[in-house]
Amino acid sequence: MDNIYLKTELKYTKTSIDVLKARYQYGLVLIGMALIQADAKDEKLKKQNLLEETNIGDKLTIENIVFRTTSSIAPVLLPLIESLGNLTEEKIVAGSQPGDDE
Repeated sequence: MDNIYLKTELKYTKTSIDVLKARYQYGLVLIGMALIQADAKDEKLKKQNLLEETNIGDKLTIENIVFRTTSSIAPVLLPLIESLGNLTEEKIVAGSQPGDDE
């Protein structure tokens, strides 16, 4: 992973580097999936004519981008934080999934 923000955090963390990298990677994947799911839902509603074409998501202003992004992430944010916070080096090595209880 080649990201300046991750690299900076890795320099100062007291957490295991492998754990921090896994949390970062899983977090980005889950947020990306939430955004994709929200977009698919909007497209489905548009096809069913349940979402007006002039909806907030159709105009790319910063306010609309923030609204769509936060609305998409909101359902997964707290479970994401909880799951990634419970991720340990043992779970990474064992191949278990974030949030699995042993």
